[in-house]
Amino acid sequence: MHVRVVLLLIFASLGTCLKSYQDRIPNGRNVLDPCDPSVTWPAVGHDLRYPPNQGSFHINHHNTRFGLDFAAAGHRWTETLCRQDSDGDSRTNGEELGDPFCQWTVGDIPSHKVSGHPGFNEETYCRHLDG
Repeated sequence: MHVRVVLLLIFASLGTCLKSYQDRIPNGRNVLDPCDPSVTWPAVGHDLRYPPNQGSFHINHHNTRFGLDFAAAGHRWTETLCRQDSDGDSRTNGEELGDPFCQWTVGDIPSHKVSGHPGFNEETYCRHLDG
């Protein structure tokens, strides 16, 4: 019985990581699906909107380059992470997430709206899915 309770607490806390990470980047809860802007992409650092291993110890298996860069930055929004172009689309992570001047801090309202997904080059990613 105690093992079940411990496992339940572990999995519940891992599931909340997604939301706490969203709050550590500008517009983290407003990032759109790179191919369907009518829906959000909650798992911004992952290659699936909802990673299948969420709540398991293999969650890093599905990180995008942005997710890896975010982890390397200590899961914090830094000026270096902001100025990087993790997905190689010629726009910085800050430009895509609505912090083009890299001035946002946790709790602030971003100066701009989301203009892209920092983990995907929308043009090449969506074209790959289409055919």
